[in-house]
Parts: sequence; C-alpha cells; structure tokens
Amino acid sequence: MLEQKDLKMIKDIVENVVQNSEDRMISRLHVSFGIFDYNMGALIADSEGRMESKMESLISESEDRMESKMESLISESEGRMESKMESLIHESENMVLGELDRVQVNLGKRIDKVEQNLDELNQYYRIIKLDHDNTAILLKTIGDHEKSIDALSKRVEVLENDKDQHRYEQHKFLRYRGEPRKRHW
Repeated sequence: MLEQKDLKMIKDIVENVVQNSEDRMISRLHVSFGIFDYNMGALIADSEGRMESKMESLISESEDRMESKMESLISESEGRMESKMESLIHESENMVLGELDRVQVNLGKRIDKVEQNLDELNQYYRIIKLDHDNTAILLKTIGDHEKSIDALSKRVEVLENDKDQHRYEQHKFLRYRGEPRKRHW
C-alpha cells in the first residue's frame, strides 16, 4: 500500500525520467534537425501533455486501488478486532460468573453452618429455659410444701396444746372427784 509521499516520489521519478527523456530527445533533435526546433517544441509539448494526462490517470487509478485496498484491510481489521473483543468479553463474563458461583457456594456453606449453630443455640436456650422453669416450679413446690408443713406444724401444735389442755382438765376433774391420776407414758 502506497502512501501519499510514495505516490509523490513515484510521480517525481516518472517526471524525472520523462524530463531526462525529453532532454535527450531535444538534444538529438537539435543535432538532427537543428532547424526544426520550433516544430519539435510543439511535438514535445504535445508529448508532455499526453504523458502528463497518462500519468495523472495512472496515479488516480493507483490512488483509487489503494483507497479500496485500505478500506477492505481496515474493514477486515475491524472485524477481527470485534471478534477478538467479543471473545475476550465472553471469557471475562464466564470468569466473573464462575467466580460468582464459587462465592455463592462458599457463602451457602457458611450460611448453612451459621444456621446449624443457630439451631444448636436455640436448642441450648430451650433446654436452659426448661431447666429454669423446672427449677422455678421445684422451688415453688418446695415453698408450697414448706407452707403446708408450717400450717400442719401449727395445727399439730394446736392439737397438742388442746390435748395437754384436755389432760389438764381431765386431771383436774379426776382430782376433784378424788380419783388418782393416771400416768400416760
């Protein structure tokens, strides 16, 4: 692919070659036809015009071919770049998704472990609560029994007092009647 400066260089070379050719032709013509300088100048000018127009058309065609070739190469390059970018993006997406899956699995395991520990703590809490409830019930029962025992003790005491009182009165009554007192051992 030729660049603009390459085309200019080719044009300069061609012009140089043409100029050299023209110079040689002119010198030959001067030698051969020294008198016909004027006619030769017209022929040379005509030849220069044809050569210049031919060179311009060749350069224009070359530029068009180069432009078309550059467009196709750029288009192909863009296509390859797009394909490569899509491939790299796809690989990156897969890598990110794979990492997300790995993190999700690890977090799932950790959550399961935390849930298991929480269940164990809940069971431990229920056991402790039941133990406290049982202890409270036991203490209440003991308290109720102590109250019952105290009430029974008072009642027994009252009954014993009544019994002693009854014996005393019986003793008094028997003494009043003159009977000897019986001993209860």
